[in-house]
Amino acid sequence: MKHASHRRLHAYRHGFAHWRQHRRHEPHTHRRVRSNKHEKAQRRAFFVGIAMLATGLFVIVGFGIAAAINLNHARAQLTKARNELTLIDKHRSSLLTTSGRSTAQTQLIDARQSALHASSILNDSNSIKLLRHLPVIGAQVSGVESLASDVATAADQGVSLLGKVSEVDRSSTGTSVSLPALGALLSSVNSASHSLILLERPSSGLIGPVASARQTFDARLASIVNQLDHGGQILSYVTTFLGADGPRTYLLATENNAEMRDQGAVLSVGQIHAADGHLHLDSPSSVEAYPLSSPVPIPIPAGTQAVFGLDQPTKLWQDANDTANFPWTGSVLAAMYLQATGTTDDGVVAIDVPALAQLLSLTGPVDVPGISQPVTSDNVVNILLFSLYQQYPGGSQVIRHDLSSSVASAIFDKLAHEHVDPAALAHTLANLVAGRHLLVYDAQSNLESTLNAYGASGAIDNNQPGHTFHFALEAASANKLSYYLSTSIHQKIKVASSGTAFVQTTVTITNHAPAGQAPSYQLGGQDGKSLPGEFLGAAYLWEPRGSTQVGGTPESGLVVTGGSIDVRAGATQSLTFTSVVPDLARGRTLSVRWVPQPTIRPQSVIIDATSVGTASLGEPARQGSILGKNESFSWEFSPHQ
Repeated sequence: MKHASHRRLHAYRHGFAHWRQHRRHEPHTHRRVRSNKHEKAQRRAFFVGIAMLATGLFVIVGFGIAAAINLNHARAQLTKARNELTLIDKHRSSLLTTSGRSTAQTQLIDARQSALHASSILNDSNSIKLLRHLPVIGAQVSGVESLASDVATAADQGVSLLGKVSEVDRSSTGTSVSLPALGALLSSVNSASHSLILLERPSSGLIGPVASARQTFDARLASIVNQLDHGGQILSYVTTFLGADGPRTYLLATENNAEMRDQGAVLSVGQIHAADGHLHLDSPSSVEAYPLSSPVPIPIPAGTQAVFGLDQPTKLWQDANDTANFPWTGSVLAAMYLQATGTTDDGVVAIDVPALAQLLSLTGPVDVPGISQPVTSDNVVNILLFSLYQQYPGGSQVIRHDLSSSVASAIFDKLAHEHVDPAALAHTLANLVAGRHLLVYDAQSNLESTLNAYGASGAIDNNQPGHTFHFALEAASANKLSYYLSTSIHQKIKVASSGTAFVQTTVTITNHAPAGQAPSYQLGGQDGKSLPGEFLGAAYLWEPRGSTQVGGTPESGLVVTGGSIDVRAGATQSLTFTSVVPDLARGRTLSVRWVPQPTIRPQSVIIDATSVGTASLGEPARQGSILGKNESFSWEFSPHQ
């Protein structure tokens, strides 16, 4: 029933029974209770508090919605910046051209603007300012703000660096580099490294996507800083190499990959002169013009003497690089030239035929008197390592050696007179160093240390000597059959809980030479000791320092084992080496490093790793690669399953 007079919500004020009476319209009475002033005041305060709380919640929800919208806008801007940076990273090869660097600069500027826009959104939003004072949430807001600012700073540094690279490009050719522009680039690299390292911040206190974004940014930043530090040291060496500290002279040793030692056999030499950023090459000529009557006075390491001493590596130009220790070989080659000519060199640059092919991809074709067709990146290997042998099948090989030298000279001359983007040239040279097709020795110990640290010295023990393997197939007879050979390596590793590994390395050599041919200077068979196309050589496997194997000898910083090999034309032969390598697995990782031999056909390697006893390894059990450069392989290792 409805009373003559009652307050709003009256039916609900006295409980469920009272409400049901009203629903059923049942007659009922109430005893009127008069409230005193104090009770009325309390009741009024209660409802006012409820109203204020509701209003506060409404305001907070409103601010929260506004903050969420602003945060979403800021995140969208940061995502846009990230996408621009990802595009640059994905298309790094474009940085090797002027137009590519210009595009990258535009992308970096756009990324910077997006990051600054995100920062502006965060700084100008009153709702976000409120969130800064809340525990946990405030830390996330601050994390996003610092990330936006750091992305903008990093993009700024990138724009500056690309500008300096382009300045070097505008003022330089392949063999003439503007030292002021190079110095400005070096200064910019060092400045960027110092600035970016300050942007690495801890992710403590951050959660979820904010923490993930910070960690990803810091990891990428650390990699960039490391690359900049390396680049700065290399640029510093390059300025010295180019004669910034005074004129320098280098012996250029051209190596022939049809006659393999650890690298190609040294068949011709010349001199590179560097002064004020300009390089000049004297016409190289055959090593037959520089005969030595006695060995040069360079001490031969005991292991090198034991394994290669009979080849007279300090007297015969062609055998100076039997060893894999090019820092030592470089000193020997410089001493040989000094003894033969009385000329002292500041260092040695060794370059092989595959390296010439890559340089020709930058310069374009060259014309060489005595070679009937233009020499290109596609045909230079065939011309120098096959066609010239057909053209000069016997007798003196001085003309062939000189023609090979003339190709190198023509490439150098074209680099001097035509514009080649320095960034593209530097990238190509770095690839050649990685594949050991270009090796550099410096007579100054501190400069040699820089070369060694970054792999340009050709040393095989400069990194992880306790985990490094290297295989070389070397010619040992009067033929030039290395051109026809290919090498595949299959390694089986069993690792125990102690970390000690039992290693079986099987090397398979395939001889692609045509069978049934007449004797020739290239195919051999002229001395009656072998058939035409039959490869007689030596196979050497360098294994990690401290490893144990039958017949192993410490050499080139590792341990080498050698064996003879005989592979007839069209045939295949295999050799197997076994060894025990302590601590090949250390901590939580089993790691193996392979250093390639710089052959015409890159070596291939497959590794099968298993555990024995209580040890266990992570997947995949099999790993492999084509050894165009140094390659590292690793597995998760646990001494106990």
